[in-house]
Amino acid sequence: MPETVERFSGREPGTDFLRFYALLNDECIYKSEFKTKNGSIILTMKKVDYGTASVIIKYIDNINEEESRKTMMDDL
Repeated sequence: MPETVERFSGREPGTDFLRFYALLNDECIYKSEFKTKNGSIILTMKKVDYGTASVIIKYIDNINEEESRKTMMDDL
């Protein structure tokens, strides 16, 4: 089951059009995270420019993430 955040600065809009309008006016946060045994997938929606938004998909691989942490700790 994904962990989902859909938070508005004011009252929650009643339609998808108003939700998108809130996104374009920096009045909301959309984020879903799906966790698996191999890592996680994070999906967000963000305002890019006037009238434009973007869906961002981020993949985190547990094995490579752990290797990166070890390398960073060795550098310290």
